[in-house]
Amino acid sequence: MAPRQIAPRMGMNVRTVERWLAAGGEPEHRRPPTRSVLDSFQDYLELRWQEGQRNGVAAVDRNQAPRL
Repeated sequence: MAPRQIAPRMGMNVRTVERWLAAGGEPEHRRPPTRSVLDSFQDYLELRWQEGQRNGVAAVDRNQAPRL
């Protein structure tokens, strides 16, 4: 099957299909790990979870949460 036939079926650009076929398949992508805005609160949130706190709003109570 030609790249011009494959591309519309896959919802891809013809040039992308051509590159993938030339490379022998789909390239492997590895996204770098990203940090979450909650990473700095992970220990505190895990502690609250162990204490039975299941309400996210209460778990991040501004009076008790650690400061950044």
